Amino acid sequence: MAFFYGEKILLSAEGCQRQLSVCFDENKVSAVFEADGTRTEAAADFSADDYRESRNQVKRLVYGVLSEATCRQLPWGTLTGIRPTKLA
Repeated sequence: MAFFYGEKILLSAEGCQRQLSVCFDENKVSAVFEADGTRTEAAADFSADDYRESRNQVKRLVYGVLSEATCRQLPWGTLTGIRPTKLA
């Protein structure tokens, strides 16, 4: 939502102009963003043993793909929500 403010997010990709796919393998996670005929993708190692680290790895991967595709970097990075300062 932060990269495309005001856009509606759908779980089905039919008829959409932009599509983000996140795929999990045994030891790898990959993210692909397709928009206007361009494709941006990235992959990283993944371990489902540690839930918090796994979640953060996926967030960093999606942020990186969307940041590269839109040529934007958010000033707060992947931190979102009501109280992101609580982590500090």
